[in-house]
Amino acid sequence: MKKRTSNGKLSTKIFMIVSFIIVLSIVSVCGFNLLSLDSTVTDLSYSNATNTTSYLKSKVESLLMPKVALVETLVSTEAVKYYDYENLMTAFYDILMISPDISNLYLASSLDSYFFALSRDGDNISIWGADEDFDPRERDWFIRAVKEEQTIFTEPYVDVISGSFVVSIATPVRDSLGGIVGALGVDVTLDELNTFMSTITIGEDGYAFLLDGTGTMIYHPDQSQILLNASDYQGDAGVIAGEMISGASGVGETDFNEERHIVFYEPIELTGWSVASVIPKAELNEPIYGSIRT
Repeated sequence: MKKRTSNGKLSTKIFMIVSFIIVLSIVSVCGFNLLSLDSTVTDLSYSNATNTTSYLKSKVESLLMPKVALVETLVSTEAVKYYDYENLMTAFYDILMISPDISNLYLASSLDSYFFALSRDGDNISIWGADEDFDPRERDWFIRAVKEEQTIFTEPYVDVISGSFVVSIATPVRDSLGGIVGALGVDVTLDELNTFMSTITIGEDGYAFLLDGTGTMIYHPDQSQILLNASDYQGDAGVIAGEMISGASGVGETDFNEERHIVFYEPIELTGWSVASVIPKAELNEPIYGSIRT
C-alpha cells in the first residue's frame, strides 16, 4: 500500500508538471500570436497612412498639372515666340474666359522690359498696365524660369485684389534655335486645392498639411498656421520639417497638443512642395486593441 501511495504521489507530481508546461506553452503561443497580430495590424495601419499620403500627392499634382501643360503649350505657339500682340491678346483673353482659377496671364522678354499681361478682376478682364519703372526681368518668377531653364512654381502668396491664395507658374520662352528669349507665366488661385484638402480626414483625429519648398505652410486645417514657416519648428517637428523641405519622404514622430503623433510625408516633385498625413500614434493601434476588447 505504501508503494502505491508513493506511486500515486509521483503520478500527481508528474501530472502537475506536465500540466504546467502545457499551460505555459499555451500562454506563450497566445502571447506570441497576440504580439504578431499587433505588429501585423500596426504595419497595415502604417501602410494605409502611407497610401493616403501618396494619394494626396497625386491629387495635388492632378489639380496643378493642367496649368503646367497650359504654359508649356503656350510657349510653343508662334504668337508667344514672336511676341505677336494681336494674337497674344486673343489667346490670353480666351484662356482667362474659360479659366476662373487663373487671375493673371503674362509674357516678358529677356531683351528689354517688354511686358504684356491680361488680368482678371472678378468678371472683368483687361490689360494690366505696369508702371513705367516696372521691369519683369527683376521678378522672381522670371529670374527662376530663365535661370533654371524649366517650368517653376513660386512661393504662394495672398492676392491683394481677390484675397485668394495664389501661386505663379512660369516657364522659359525659347526662339527657333532653342535660346531663351523670355518667360511666360500664370497666376493660379489655390482655392480648389484648399477646398479639396479641407475635405480630407485621416482616421478620427488625423489631418493633412502642405509645405512649399521653403517650408511655408500652404495648407493646414488650423488657419493660424497658414503662411507660417515650418523651418522655425523645434525638436522632432523641426526635424520632420527639415526632411520635408529637403524633398525627402519618410515617417516621423512628434508631439502636438501633448499627444504623440505619427507624420507620413512625401515630396511633390511637380511643384517642389511636400505633403504630410498626421495621425495620433494611439489611433494607429486602436484597431487591434478595439478588437481585443470586443
